[in-house]
Amino acid sequence: MKKSTITIIKFCLVCILLTMFLSCDKKEAPTSPYVPPLPDPKYAKFILTSDVCGYASYGCCRITGTVKNVGEATGYNVGVEFQAYNASNTIIDTAHGFPAELGNIPVGVSATYEAIFFEVYDWALIAKYTYEISWLTATGMSLTQTGTIR
Repeated sequence: MKKSTITIIKFCLVCILLTMFLSCDKKEAPTSPYVPPLPDPKYAKFILTSDVCGYASYGCCRITGTVKNVGEATGYNVGVEFQAYNASNTIIDTAHGFPAELGNIPVGVSATYEAIFFEVYDWALIAKYTYEISWLTATGMSLTQTGTIR
């Protein structure tokens, strides 16, 4: 066979294969099955319902008070952190309180805490203090609520 005949045969074979490929049924990729949206999760939410400034028996500044779960689920491992600032807006001490001794606090329930500034002996030195309430959800997610007092 001549070289030109072989080239024509190759060309015809390529055309036949291309035609067969293009004429095949094209199947669309399967779409994902419908997944309904998840319901809004319910979480605990804590607020300070009282805070009383005073002194511990050994003279340090102390805050006692309560937090309340105003959310829609139980909160776990609740903690309250306070930061005391002087008039120059410098943090001079930090205090921690543990409502319900880090136990569970159900919806609508209040729990008491005590937090002591071990390095400050006079409330006159504290121009303001901030707080951060932190807790865990049932799934272990950490949430916080913050604020400033004074």
